[in-house]
Amino acid sequence: MTDAVALPRPARLARRVAATLSVVALAVTSFLFAQPQLAGAADYPGLAEIEAARRAVADAKADVAQLDAAIVELEQAAHAADAAARLAAEEYAQAKSIADLAQRELEAATERAAEAAAALEEARADLAEIAMEAYRQGGSFGSMEAIMSADGFDDVIIRSEAIDRAAVHADDTVQRVKAAELVAQTMQEYAEKAAEDAAKAAQEAAVALAAAQEAQRNAEQALRDAEETREAAIERLAQLRKTTAALERQRQAGLQAERQAAEQALWEKLQQEAAQQGGNGGSGGSSGGSSGGSGGSSGGGSGGGGNAGGGSGGAGDAGGGSGGGSTPPPPPPSEPT
Repeated sequence: MTDAVALPRPARLARRVAATLSVVALAVTSFLFAQPQLAGAADYPGLAEIEAARRAVADAKADVAQLDAAIVELEQAAHAADAAARLAAEEYAQAKSIADLAQRELEAATERAAEAAAALEEARADLAEIAMEAYRQGGSFGSMEAIMSADGFDDVIIRSEAIDRAAVHADDTVQRVKAAELVAQTMQEYAEKAAEDAAKAAQEAAVALAAAQEAQRNAEQALRDAEETREAAIERLAQLRKTTAALERQRQAGLQAERQAAEQALWEKLQQEAAQQGGNGGSGGSSGGSSGGSGGSSGGGSGGGGNAGGGSGGAGDAGGGSGGGSTPPPPPPSEPT
């Protein structure tokens, strides 16, 4: 018989994992409620630009150029807050994906552990049945007993073979119990580790969710503040330029369109330059390879010169490859209307 390893039954293992997750869920909830606001209405991306624009609007000496610049700052503030919200949302989505994967792995590990525990129970039951049978037979399967109680030589052979088979079966069952104990122990450890990983991933996802929600609130607050300050700036501009607020809004829309067109043109120029640099690098590599190859051919008659020429050709090809691999810059962000 082998030393029994204390392992939980399938139902007990499932309850243990469920209890672990319940404790972790409670801890995550307590953690979220205990956390201070990551950023409040008095501190969010773009706040500095909005405050600067407010000061410009409130300044009686501010001229048209200063107020136009203030409106540009307000647009930048809205961009900054929106970008922060988008980034936080992406980070939460990634954390949520990791948490979902960890949960699926936990479920699979728990199922495997339960199956291994059930297999161990079955093996132990078989071994117990063999032990009970030996007890009913008087506790001995010895060869001498088979000989003494046999009716003739043929019966001795039959009984001896039966005893041998029983001994082999008992030994096989013992080995099966040992193997089942090892598998069950390993699966239990995997399940417990999976529970820890799932708990950690769930907590990180909860924190990321709180950050994403806060960033979204900040973006909405920044948009409201920027729009309010922009309207005040437009009113001041309309007074300074002796026009109406509606006409000033049209002028600001035109200025914004000009800025967007300039940014788009700059981005296209950078893309074109990057493409040209890649093309020049590729042609340079090809020409270098051709000249190197021709040098190798012409120098082949004298021996060493051919090898040198071929080497320079290979370097030319490498140069072309590196030249063509440059990545164009990303497009500029569009400004809100």
